[in-house]
Amino acid sequence: MRAEFRSLFRSPSVHIFDYKCREEPGSVSPPEPQPHSDICFTRTGSFECQIGKHQYEVENQVILLLNAGSELVVRHSRDVRDTCTEFRFQDSLLEEAQRVYYRKGEFASKRSCTFPLDVLSADPSLDYLHHQVLHSLERDPVSLAGLKVDVIAIELLRQVFRALYGGKGHSPHPAEERLREQHLEAIERAKSHMHSNFHQSLGLAEISRNAFVSEFHFSRLFKKFTSHSPHQYLLGVRLQHAAVLLRNTSLPVTEICFDSGFSSLSHFVTTFSGRFGVSPSKYRRA
Repeated sequence: MRAEFRSLFRSPSVHIFDYKCREEPGSVSPPEPQPHSDICFTRTGSFECQIGKHQYEVENQVILLLNAGSELVVRHSRDVRDTCTEFRFQDSLLEEAQRVYYRKGEFASKRSCTFPLDVLSADPSLDYLHHQVLHSLERDPVSLAGLKVDVIAIELLRQVFRALYGGKGHSPHPAEERLREQHLEAIERAKSHMHSNFHQSLGLAEISRNAFVSEFHFSRLFKKFTSHSPHQYLLGVRLQHAAVLLRNTSLPVTEICFDSGFSSLSHFVTTFSGRFGVSPSKYRRA
């Protein structure tokens, strides 16, 4: 299929692509094998999609759930080029999501994640999370958007599996009972890692690994104990560090910006002003 396929974001947790179709109306793609399990949000356009023996009308508000090993045939019947956002999560995250939400038998017999449906309707919460990811990638430098996008993407993954299987999920492993007793220690390890490395680009995989907590559960656990998302907490640490340097040193604002973990001066000034009500320069003078 003729298309423009562009990588928007990549972390150890998720790879996000922008897909723009370049086919002509009336064209039919040859059967295309799907090498990965992907979650695809249709942003614009309308087309017919055959997955295996099933035929679907796909348009805005429809999410395609593509299992690795499936085969697609796409017919473009309208003069509107379709665009999609494709989320490719690491296999271990997909498997954990299915373990948590799957309730129709023993998951142990399943070797890998399999979506039980080919398509899903996007409800307001899924639409919101999808657009928050795009908004963050458009607005923020990648080095700052990384942790925020990881957190939103995993919440999106959680909401997809809730929609597929229903319920709030469950804890399938006895080991997680023991983990609950160590939650406070895990959060302290995560906070300590952020305080020691806030000047670097940090992702969810690295922080959760240092806390010895699964990525899939980490952001919700962190917010439960701190009332902040990991991204909000890290941003607060960076801004507080910048404020201390502004009050107590004569370092140039640009140097303070980079020393505090920001990679863009304009983003630093905007974020600092939003938090403290004045620009960094006025904050220093005051």
